[in-house]
Amino acid sequence: MSSPIPASLETVQEKAKHGHRSTLLSQGLRLVCKAAGVLVLARLVLPSEQGLFAMAASFTLLLWMFRDMGLGSATVQNANLSEGLCTALLWTQIGIGLALTLTTAAAAPFVARFYGQPALTSLLGSMSVSFLFIGIGGLPRSLLVRELRFRELNRLESISAVTGTVAMIVAAVLGAGAYAFVVFLLVWEFLCAALAWMHCPWRPRVRAQCDGLLALIRTGLNLTQYNALNYITQLIETVAVGQYLGAFTLGLYNRSGQMLALPMAHVAEPLSQISLTALSRVTPTSSEFEIQSSRSANIIAHLTLPIAAFAVAAPEEVVHIVLGSQWAEAAPILRWLAVSTAITQIIQSAQSVAVAAGQSKRLIQTALVAFPIVAFAVALGLRQGAVGVAMAVALTNLLLAVPRLWWRLRGSPVSVWTYLKAIQLPLLSSAMLGAGTALGRTFIFSGDFPWRLLGSLIGAGVGVALAGLISPSLRAEWRVVWAHLPWATKTQPTSTTARDDAR
Repeated sequence: MSSPIPASLETVQEKAKHGHRSTLLSQGLRLVCKAAGVLVLARLVLPSEQGLFAMAASFTLLLWMFRDMGLGSATVQNANLSEGLCTALLWTQIGIGLALTLTTAAAAPFVARFYGQPALTSLLGSMSVSFLFIGIGGLPRSLLVRELRFRELNRLESISAVTGTVAMIVAAVLGAGAYAFVVFLLVWEFLCAALAWMHCPWRPRVRAQCDGLLALIRTGLNLTQYNALNYITQLIETVAVGQYLGAFTLGLYNRSGQMLALPMAHVAEPLSQISLTALSRVTPTSSEFEIQSSRSANIIAHLTLPIAAFAVAAPEEVVHIVLGSQWAEAAPILRWLAVSTAITQIIQSAQSVAVAAGQSKRLIQTALVAFPIVAFAVALGLRQGAVGVAMAVALTNLLLAVPRLWWRLRGSPVSVWTYLKAIQLPLLSSAMLGAGTALGRTFIFSGDFPWRLLGSLIGAGVGVALAGLISPSLRAEWRVVWAHLPWATKTQPTSTTARDDAR
């Protein structure tokens, strides 16, 4: 089988635009489900039971990085898939899921002994089944992504999220305790797999053929190693802060990072998946590849950088709103972590370019180089406490940003200059928003929190408005971004080249 590939760039662009709309809508719904689950279960499940699940999740999340060994992204990136190769991929992913299930179940007694919690044995045994569901549903979900059928994919994920959340709350009401979270996990993964097979027309009709499977596994392993290195790099910060600065400081550091992870998890990463799919549908050596990559980077930057800019300019207000006044000490940490988040989001789309261009190995190389540098920065920053760690990591990421971009984009039609040019106006508007926020909270209104927040919002609005007045091209890009939002109904320009028409 060779899955359908859109015949023209315009078709790819239009499907990507619809994918952006449905993805943002789905991610918003999932975020609401997550918030509802946190609020309700905080009142129904004892902290000790929630802690028990957190212990189990600390182990399963580590294995989750190896859930498909990167074969999902490799399948999307591959230009042609035969019927036999699809069958081989199906059995390979089911085999990976079964192996992870057995590994989790076998390791459960040892994890329980490590934490001194015998109840973890049965809890992890229940959670292990989720890996089998992931293996069964992995290929059809990848094929839906590959065919740019994001509407169906997001619909099935939304149904799974809502159903899983309702089932979790019902289980909590019935006194399931820690197993309420397990109910959500199993319902989510089971429905995702079942609904994916319902929407995917492909079925295994021929015997597995392993020609080409090794190349896909190699690409998948590169992506898995890259994700593992990133995880270990982030773990260094957590371990260092917890070991040398204590649990209280680690709580401040982790909570700040979790707040900033939301735009990455619910905006940047899903849209980068769409970018990878769209780029994989055009020839890497063509000019269309550059157009598509520039547009994706531009849209992601417009949707994520303003959040980081506001957190940099008004961290006290953000912490007060999200966490409460008792978390005030997290504000200076949040400011520097927001800088790191902004840099990460800027180079996020470059990862899609590297994978689509068949350069996934470059991601590992950049991660290997960054790992000791970030570790050294963390060690230096510890002398100044958690704020010092956040600042050291932010400055390190800033210094490594251009080299990372250059190495990831090397060999593709997209140069560093072209990439930075695509995000220059989002950077301008975010900088104006940040400057306006800082001035507003300082000079428009000062004093208590409500007035500072009002001043921050007014200043942010004025800063963005001034940026739009200065640059007609920026206004043209806003119209493009608007066309990719869930509530957009009218046909809008789909190319960032629209800014050239506005000049």
